[in-house]
Amino acid sequence: MPNQKSKTSNNRLSDIKLLKDRKKVVETFTNEQLQTLFNQPNLRSFVGVRNYTFMLLLLETGVRVSELEGVCVQDILWNESKLHIRNTKTYKERIVPIQLKMKNQLQKYIQIRGVMETDAFFVLYLWIS
Repeated sequence: MPNQKSKTSNNRLSDIKLLKDRKKVVETFTNEQLQTLFNQPNLRSFVGVRNYTFMLLLLETGVRVSELEGVCVQDILWNESKLHIRNTKTYKERIVPIQLKMKNQLQKYIQIRGVMETDAFFVLYLWIS
């Protein structure tokens, strides 16, 4: 009777990589869910306008949250109606188009945000001195 502990694995298939499983389709928001989501920010406050603009930009462009957090004021190409995304997951910068409605919302946010010492487009707080 052979000793069970002395057996070695001679599995020839152990070095073969398994195929990746197909990923399931990610469900998207319904129109009602989007309406509920976009009704949440208080558009009478700075934070509300900032959050609404942030959400609208995510929806329109499909950029990642981390990419949008890295957007600076100079990354908005007003004349071309485009947004320059620099802080990407793949380290490859890209340009994404924005529509007129989005451009108008960005301008509203810029007016409320005003001129600041930081280049970051989306700021946490509006400091009034």
